[in-house]
Amino acid sequence: MSPVPDRTPARAPGPAPGGAPTRLLRNRGFTSLVTVQAVSVLGNQIMSIALPLLTLELTGSPAQAGIVAGLGAAPYVVFSLVAGALVDRWDHRTVLMVCNVLRAGVILWVPLAHAAGLLSVVQLYVVSLATGTAFVFFNIAELKALPLTVDTVQLQKASSVNAVTESTGGLIGPGVGGTLVGLGSTPLVGGVLALFVAAVSYAVSVLPLFALPRSPARTRTSVRRAGKEGEERAGGGGGSGIRGEIVEGLAFLWHHRAIRRIALVSAGLNLLFSPAYLAVMVLAGTDLHMSDAAIGLLFSLGGAAGILGGVLAPRLTRRLTHAKVIVGSLAAWAVVMPLLPWAMTPAMLVAGWMLVTLISPVYDVTQLSYRLSLISDELQGRVNSTFRFIAWGLRPLATGAGGLVTAALGPRATLGIAAGGMVLLALGAVLTSRRRPLLPANDGEAASGTAADTSCKDGCS
Repeated sequence: MSPVPDRTPARAPGPAPGGAPTRLLRNRGFTSLVTVQAVSVLGNQIMSIALPLLTLELTGSPAQAGIVAGLGAAPYVVFSLVAGALVDRWDHRTVLMVCNVLRAGVILWVPLAHAAGLLSVVQLYVVSLATGTAFVFFNIAELKALPLTVDTVQLQKASSVNAVTESTGGLIGPGVGGTLVGLGSTPLVGGVLALFVAAVSYAVSVLPLFALPRSPARTRTSVRRAGKEGEERAGGGGGSGIRGEIVEGLAFLWHHRAIRRIALVSAGLNLLFSPAYLAVMVLAGTDLHMSDAAIGLLFSLGGAAGILGGVLAPRLTRRLTHAKVIVGSLAAWAVVMPLLPWAMTPAMLVAGWMLVTLISPVYDVTQLSYRLSLISDELQGRVNSTFRFIAWGLRPLATGAGGLVTAALGPRATLGIAAGGMVLLALGAVLTSRRRPLLPANDGEAASGTAADTSCKDGCS
């Protein structure tokens, strides 16, 4: 693939000509986006607790729970590249609305099937796959909306707010999910009740979207034109230009050394963390005999630690380079991950999980704000979907394999393998960064807006 031609960003890489940009909390579009994210994250977190517990109650098999979780992640492998090209063409507000309406409708199928006495694990497969597909489009549209809603110089702060919102959902959602499961006359009834509440949250989240601005028509038009040009360069012959648009997104990421490296590191992290969530849940329930409500509290406390991490992230990047924060996050994970397989009491498991989730927003905010500042508006959907395709592509396999390993060898073995992999990943990142920096020398300028350029002149290979 040939390098992507330079394109003028659709937004200015700094404050508006009239002065300082609108404060985030006074930015109606941004507050609407955060509200939608908050309500949707609540639904995601309730589902993340309720669906595995419901599967375990229905089948008694960690392997089946792993398959259900893996099907939820599989759509990123199948649909992400096409979804990125389509989201760049479409209005992001409409995409967000349709996705959450679909998620609400599909999840409501579970309570209805249970009421009719027809609930089976196959239906949970379908629900996980369908909601995972909707999440792919929702997530890419959400990423596209952020730099269109705030000024470039505000991306790091906006990403930090998003991380805190995500962690707040992680604080509240699992506790709500575990409590709802516990409220049922049986865990099965409680799981169905929790999924009903998740469906309601997705339906309610549509309302704030009416205040979110639509995608600029000029951006969508330039995407279609660029797609046709890209398809011609790729040897295509006209048509819709979708293939050309996908090629352009792939080429931009692959030739941008910094974004490519972050994507590969993120792929390694997802390979290790995807099976860990289910393994922690099984360890808490079987080895440590924690109740459903206590398991929900465990993940809620992880969300509380994540809030602190989201607050710390911009402060760390003001004092250190983005590369140092990213490598430091990997090193910190390598130290705390081994605590999980050695947890012999609920308190030890809670402490280990909180330390793991404290680091997550630091890494996520740093890499997200950095890469968003480097991508022009008309490429946001395609490049971010390509990034997620690489970073999340192994999640279905890792989650399914993690369920099988947990069923065969136990949750401690799964967590031990993940911890060992994290040590190797961190060691590789540290040694590599000594020979060649992970990010360009001016990485501290990128997320602040002073180096937000799509030409790759300092970061491409």
